[in-house]
Amino acid sequence: RKYLQLRMQLMPYFYSAFARYHHDGTPPFRAMALEIDQPANPAELEALDADDQYMAGDSLLVAPLFAGELMREVYLPAGVWYDFETGERYEGDRKIRVSPGLDRIPVFARDGAIIPMMPPLDHAPKPGEQVPLEVRYYGTAPGRFLLYDDDGETYAYEQGNYRWWTLEAQVGADGQPRVAVT
Repeated sequence: RKYLQLRMQLMPYFYSAFARYHHDGTPPFRAMALEIDQPANPAELEALDADDQYMAGDSLLVAPLFAGELMREVYLPAGVWYDFETGERYEGDRKIRVSPGLDRIPVFARDGAIIPMMPPLDHAPKPGEQVPLEVRYYGTAPGRFLLYDDDGETYAYEQGNYRWWTLEAQVGADGQPRVAVT
């Protein structure tokens, strides 16, 4: 139930990822091999053993556990990563071992990630229904997210009836995050 609700909360994030797929061909779910710089030796890529984890959109890394697993290794690509639920910080370009328990799926957000979320509704928003957005910002790196908006019901987007909102975030001089929408 928890992750069904999270899926609904992430609808703005995933809707935007699928819109990018339609407009520029960027897959919304990608194998880790597409996120990792090509190593000099192809055997290094196999050694990462990252074939059971994937990127969901540009900013979320998902590393599911399978039947009987209580812990697992997760390869984090170069950079800084944050646990999606706890905010714990991890250095990337290495494997980490996680033991999330039976009630959590290991999900990590890239430094600078902006994740637009909505309340956990039991349905997709109806045409014209206004839904508040919660914007999560992870880390300290400047972030940018293109949020897709259309009527959600018709094919009017094929005639150009849609909009990309730009969400930008950065940490201000006072240490507080600032998010701008244009």
